[in-house]
Amino acid sequence: MRARYRGRIIELKRRRRVTVGLHVSVLFESRETVLYHIQEMLWLERPVRPERVEEEVAEYDRLIPRAGEITATLMIQGGPWVAGQALIEGLVAGQAVVLLMLGERRVAAELLCPEHDPSCPVQYLRFPLDRDAARALLERSVDVHLGVHYAGEIETVALPRETVDELALGLGADSTPAARAPRLSSVADLG
Repeated sequence: MRARYRGRIIELKRRRRVTVGLHVSVLFESRETVLYHIQEMLWLERPVRPERVEEEVAEYDRLIPRAGEITATLMIQGGPWVAGQALIEGLVAGQAVVLLMLGERRVAAELLCPEHDPSCPVQYLRFPLDRDAARALLERSVDVHLGVHYAGEIETVALPRETVDELALGLGADSTPAARAPRLSSVADLG
């Protein structure tokens, strides 16, 4: 059963992962991908204290997208250390160094964990979408690209249709704050 579940999540992540250039990839998160990550961390670490389990849940809960937003994990793999560090420093400074481009609209990524180690090659992001951006994505009425400022240039990639479909599915029909997805409330949500 675990192997079948793992296979389903790997396929889901394949549809939600985008590589930008040679050294940057972005995994657009969903409730399912985050729950799987938590489960894997707990399976590997096998914490014995309930408080440690709750800490793990709280750490990754912010990655579950709420209504009107897309969350992502940005990973820098190899390449010049200076270029990766400049990208991370730009995120920390609130600069538009990672962009979701919906037609003519540009949505800058925000760093989800400003207290996170800025030298870490893995960073958690959110893309806050206004009502018009969310509608354009839901209706699939515009081309969607991801842009990353890296090594002094902006590298862009068109999101595959299956990735756009996954993002639209995650947004749902209502992107108002009242429709926010519930946060994980307990360890019971992991099952």
